[in-house]
Amino acid sequence: MSSKRKYRPLANCRDKGGSIKGDLHRTWMNFTTTFTSDDTERILEEVERGEKASPEEYNEILNDDDMVLAPSTENMLKKHRNEIKEALNNAKIYEEAVS
Repeated sequence: MSSKRKYRPLANCRDKGGSIKGDLHRTWMNFTTTFTSDDTERILEEVERGEKASPEEYNEILNDDDMVLAPSTENMLKKHRNEIKEALNNAKIYEEAVS
């Protein structure tokens, strides 16, 4: 792999934009909060569902052979993905503790 390809500037990386699933989930969350403002549990369940999908989005980027990331960017994405997973695990522990 040439050094140009390996370390090309981030500005030259193609922008894949947000995922359709992510856009749909945000739209659903807006709809849910508008019409079920008193149902906190339902809103929290939807937030959790969206967060559970996030690590897969990170994995798609990290495992995309066409996407060449600077090592610092790759490390940042891995760190964020792992923090999301940890937060989900903590939320599950708290949920089990109060059920």
